[in-house]
Amino acid sequence: MQKPAGVVVLAILSWIIAAFLLIPALALFLGSSFIAGMVGHQFGPLAAFVGVIGGAFFLVMALVTAITGWGLWTLQEWARILTIIFQGIGLVLSVLSLFALAFFHPFGTFFRLVRITIHGLIIWYLMQPEVVAAFKRPAVA
Repeated sequence: MQKPAGVVVLAILSWIIAAFLLIPALALFLGSSFIAGMVGHQFGPLAAFVGVIGGAFFLVMALVTAITGWGLWTLQEWARILTIIFQGIGLVLSVLSLFALAFFHPFGTFFRLVRITIHGLIIWYLMQPEVVAAFKRPAVA
């Protein structure tokens, strides 16, 4: 049995997103000392610390996303569940962002609705019986 095409797409997108998450991680790691030098002696160490913590956060998110992509690629059930959880969190945050009146703009509202639709479609797809069945079978490399 072949992998579902949508799962392959989600795995590849996970790897692409993980690669893009490495960009701010590296920027924060490498740029934190530069920012600390600009801020000065009083808040320089704090700025460097915040930069390193931010870089570590993005690095951890990149690793989690890449590992989840590998789990989707190898049809691991935990990766399907983790993707549903992450998409659910994204769905809730996207719905809440509709009510952020400070950021109201017609184009912004349109793109928030697009994000809500994408999150919902991914959750719906991963809950389909044939996709669930593919994850229940022995993993395919």
